[in-house]
Amino acid sequence: MRAPPSRFVFIILLALLAIGATLWFVYTQRDSSIFSEANEISSKISQELAAQFAAFEAKEQQVTDTVWAKEILAQECGRTFESLWDSLNAATNKLGVAASFPVGEIVLSKWSLPTERGSPDPQHPGTSERAAGQETRAPRSQLLPHGIELLQPAGPGPVLSVEAWRRFVEDFQRAGWQLAQTEFRHNRFDTDDAGQPRQSRLYFSAHLINPSRSERAILEGDLVVDWAKKRPDEEMVPVKRVDASALTIKTRQGEPAFRLVQSDQITPPPGRAAVADRTRAIQPRKTRNTPNSVSSVSSVVARSSAGRESSGPTPIPIDPLILYDLDGDGLSEIILPTVNLVYQRSRRGNEADAQGNPPPHPGG
Repeated sequence: MRAPPSRFVFIILLALLAIGATLWFVYTQRDSSIFSEANEISSKISQELAAQFAAFEAKEQQVTDTVWAKEILAQECGRTFESLWDSLNAATNKLGVAASFPVGEIVLSKWSLPTERGSPDPQHPGTSERAAGQETRAPRSQLLPHGIELLQPAGPGPVLSVEAWRRFVEDFQRAGWQLAQTEFRHNRFDTDDAGQPRQSRLYFSAHLINPSRSERAILEGDLVVDWAKKRPDEEMVPVKRVDASALTIKTRQGEPAFRLVQSDQITPPPGRAAVADRTRAIQPRKTRNTPNSVSSVSSVVARSSAGRESSGPTPIPIDPLILYDLDGDGLSEIILPTVNLVYQRSRRGNEADAQGNPPPHPGG
């Protein structure tokens, strides 16, 4: 007697399900083993990479702490004067910023600062060297061309505390002096036996003007800076002492050697982006009959709005600017090839005539 077909089909399906379940179990176990092995390999690789990176960082830190330690320390100390320089450039009252610079003491030279002849010495406001009865070695003075007087330092002079330095600068400012620009360059750095900042040597220059007396002065030379110990709450390395006794002073009285005599707005060629105001300064001064001489041009200053925020087209450049004596009269012409212009000294002698026409833009 045979089993019903439906029962036979049910048995076959049951067997197939059992086989499928067995195969699925074997497959999942195999995949789990593969995934586990892959994770172990990945973890091992990650650990090896982490160890390599850690060794590399440790080696890099060792080089930093040994080979580059002094250089990094010098950069950290240099930021003190970089911050001062940035503050001076951003300030309208630059002498006020200089007066507030935190320093333990400042050593001046024995030169006399540029003041009226016979006026009180600003190093000792309210007194003169003769009235003070001090025997001081007179600074070495040298007369240079164009009425420039050079004062050489004659050794260390008065030592000013923070408060005395502030009063000194304020008296100097009340005398009509203004600080126009400065420059600092960190040229040398030394550490003590413990590897801490000890001393630096910086090149320094300061340009000063006194409009009320039509006088200008330039202080230039090396500053010797002694560093103080930096506290944890201090952002910059503090300055213990600044020795400015090696600075020289150049002074000149009278009208400036150069003055603005002409200001033009350069018009761009058709189809190009607009060009902002560009100023040309030309000094009408007689020169020797030397071709290609640039001494007839005091300064050529280009001022554009390229640095300003604008949604308009980008200004076109006017470079190159060429100075060349085209007609052989000993005076250089100003040539702007980009806009096809030549500025030539006019016969009136106090301005320049522009010649030429802007070329068409290749792009239309």
